[in-house]
Amino acid sequence: MKTIELNELNELNELTFEQTIENASSPVLIDFGADWCPPCRAMEPLLDTLAHELNGSALIASVDVDTNPVVTAKFGIRNLPTFILYKNGIMTEKIVGAQPINLLRQKLSQLMV
Repeated sequence: MKTIELNELNELNELTFEQTIENASSPVLIDFGADWCPPCRAMEPLLDTLAHELNGSALIASVDVDTNPVVTAKFGIRNLPTFILYKNGIMTEKIVGAQPINLLRQKLSQLMV
């Protein structure tokens, strides 16, 4: 099993998704996207920047919807990108569409209190 470094963007799959959410000691932001999706590709550098800024105070991870259809279907992902936020293993919010980095930063900050 891969050791999760909290300051990098992590790729989750159907085998690691639940375990990562349940074992996270900090808030989690999951990005559901695909390589062929221009807004998803545009979000990647922003999410990477955010992951490095937060430096362990939150986990930023992604799920490729094409290679992980079970997880994608489980959460009813129909539009890309879709972001799901978790705290203590519980989903707190689902955000659809590309978002400004400040909004994602704010949402994670609210979960860190």
